[in-house]
Amino acid sequence: MTSLRGLLSLYLLLACGGGLRAQQHSVWVRADGALWTWGRNTFGQLGDGTLVDKRVPTVVGTSTAWRTAVAGGNFTVALQQDGSLWTWGHNYDGQLGTGSNNDRAVPGRVGTATWVSVGAGVEHAVAVRQDGTLWAWGSNGNGRLGTNFPFALLSPGRVGTAANWQSVTAGADFTLAIKTDGTLWAWGRNDQGQLGDGTTTDRLTPVQIGTATNWRHITAGLAHVVGLRQDGSAWAWGFNSSGQLGLGTAVRNQLVPTPLGAGAAWASVAAGGSHTLAVRQDGTLWGCGGNDAGQLGDSTFLNRSSLTQVGVLRTWHSVVAITSHSVAARRDGTLWGWGNSSFGQVGSALLGMTNEPAPFRVQPGWTWRSMSAGSGHGMGIRSDGTLWGWGDNDDGQLGDSTLNRQVLPVRIGRDTNWQTVVAGQGHTLALKTDGTLWAWGRNDQGQLGLGTTGPVAAEPSVPRQVGTATTWRSVAVAGSYTLALRQDGTLWAWGSNQGQFGDGTTTSRNVPTRVGTLTTWQSISAAAGVAHGIRTDGSLWGWGSSGFGQVGDGTTTVRLSPVQIGTATNWQSVSDGSSYALATRTDGTLWSWGRNTEGQLGNGSTGTGRTSPGQVGSGTTWLAAQGGAGHSLALRQDGTLWSWGRNDSGQLGIGSSSTPPLAVPRQAGTALWAAVRGGAIFSLGLQPDGTLWGWGSNARGQLGIPLRSPVPLLIAGNAVPLATRTNSRRAADFVAYPTVASEAVHYAYAGSLLPTDATLEVLRLNGQRVAQWPLNSAAPRGQMAVADLAPGWYVLRLRTSRSSYVARFLRP
Repeated sequence: MTSLRGLLSLYLLLACGGGLRAQQHSVWVRADGALWTWGRNTFGQLGDGTLVDKRVPTVVGTSTAWRTAVAGGNFTVALQQDGSLWTWGHNYDGQLGTGSNNDRAVPGRVGTATWVSVGAGVEHAVAVRQDGTLWAWGSNGNGRLGTNFPFALLSPGRVGTAANWQSVTAGADFTLAIKTDGTLWAWGRNDQGQLGDGTTTDRLTPVQIGTATNWRHITAGLAHVVGLRQDGSAWAWGFNSSGQLGLGTAVRNQLVPTPLGAGAAWASVAAGGSHTLAVRQDGTLWGCGGNDAGQLGDSTFLNRSSLTQVGVLRTWHSVVAITSHSVAARRDGTLWGWGNSSFGQVGSALLGMTNEPAPFRVQPGWTWRSMSAGSGHGMGIRSDGTLWGWGDNDDGQLGDSTLNRQVLPVRIGRDTNWQTVVAGQGHTLALKTDGTLWAWGRNDQGQLGLGTTGPVAAEPSVPRQVGTATTWRSVAVAGSYTLALRQDGTLWAWGSNQGQFGDGTTTSRNVPTRVGTLTTWQSISAAAGVAHGIRTDGSLWGWGSSGFGQVGDGTTTVRLSPVQIGTATNWQSVSDGSSYALATRTDGTLWSWGRNTEGQLGNGSTGTGRTSPGQVGSGTTWLAAQGGAGHSLALRQDGTLWSWGRNDSGQLGIGSSSTPPLAVPRQAGTALWAAVRGGAIFSLGLQPDGTLWGWGSNARGQLGIPLRSPVPLLIAGNAVPLATRTNSRRAADFVAYPTVASEAVHYAYAGSLLPTDATLEVLRLNGQRVAQWPLNSAAPRGQMAVADLAPGWYVLRLRTSRSSYVARFLRP
């Protein structure tokens, strides 16, 4: 069974008393002992060595020996199966227990002792050792460490002298623990009665709560507590501003434990920021309290002052309530989340920065390792090494054994050792991790390198190995030819040759043929009729057609052999667009040359081209650039995306389509990017969390989603779009998928913003409304969980004051 122990994420209570600031992330120890994290990562609290937020679960390191983990305000504490204690993230108050105030973004062991239980608050941590002693460290405001010592501790300090502690948990700035005799103890802040001792007085050392000796489990929220006794009864106390104690009112705090719900048949309880969740032994899920972000999971945003059943399922196993989001496990071991996702803490890349009011499955997401944009199709390799394709497929360029266009990504074969893939106009090539090269798609010019040249009907539509070599390093494709490098630095070419091979001839080849004798090629780029390469000494070379000066040697002369471009030896990357090229140097400068009819050179003009490299602006912070069919994309060293040139289909990603084109670089949104690729009139991008995005034209399905967009939209996965009808003129403005939805229905609206009065509804076929959500105007896409619906046909309806979009789906 999947372990959920310790999933906790809290608001950070500012020391200056200025209010609350959300610092939210989630952690999960799977049944196989692997540790996964997601959400906010400002201080490295995810433990993956970066400071980049993650929308989907990401594995931490390679260890499969984790036992439990808890997430504090901006840090994480975890135990491995050998009892060792590990911490990472923010350490301003010493909450990592390392003896210093230094943050760290990867797990580091704390001491050599053996531990059995841990808890994490906003700025402090507590733990029980195997010998039954209790220890605490970090901030000691309000006496939350229980040491009767007024200062913070940078290393674990013992709490009292007792040696019969069994388990411990931490609230925002208070602590509770259970002893082996079943008694409950608490200390720290108590202004809302969260300690449960009948007072509102802070306690600097542990005090016993009541006289009961059958406490089994305790969970602490921001200022309230929920606990289970061994007889299955549930109890709650503390702050009740939103009805989180389930008393039917939201006005009375409780200073002592008070029964939660009826009966004694509870299996799991959880306290969040202002909400409470609980699972009964019959597998039903219940909730009460604050629900402004949908954290109760009942498909609404309404607070509940009494326990209310969430959905109709009877398969829930355990639950954790976090600040304003929730995570729960079902009996089949699957993990589900809902509520606030401002930093991705719910675990869905689809949600972006929106709220999800109903449970949906959380799992390692559609993370990608690499991608490529062709003329009308896209290809990508997932982090698991699988190969996927989407878009135009008239020539079999997707490799899925068909000639059918694919609107959403489809998996290509069953192999899991793909390394890189490059999409061309009608053919595709890819490398595997074993160094072999594979090709498929159009082959009328022998561009696949298989030793044949044939019409479309005879072309292979599944990947086939190119020769027997196992030393291929990189590949570049254009409309009718292919270039590739081997690991020994040699250059090879095949397909149609009007000089773009660089071998001094115009002889075409249908098998890989070595170009020259050099062994110093480092990288290559190819476009129709022209190619460029960078050698290991940092020099830049070009060859092929140059009617617009795209070779870059200062002329428009065809070059059948490589010629050096200028004298600089600090070139870092080069990319060929349609009759123009972009390149960066190691000093961070960006350069362009060739055709400029669409402003693609970025030099402030349209129509005036260049026959040799000219610097784009005066900046020195460029990292890489990519050319398309008249539009250009570039990344700065800070990860921001900039674009310019043709934008009639929204391919620049700046939120609109426009003519005339943009002649100077403009930042495209505020998101950070790891890689971008320009297709014919569309673009693809990878964000640092491994999510794949597309924007621009989608006439051939090349975005991998059933919707066009002038802003990046997430490429979620393979599903079949729902048939949509509307009373407006533009049915394509709203898209939902898949038709058969067992877990969730995805939806997307074409505009950059939804109308402010937009409402999403689910109706039975008889017109009965099952659920309704007001939609955030800043969130034109998202996901609606349907797992709790009874099997049958339903209608999904997006309503505004002017339009109504309707789609039908089946819940099997």
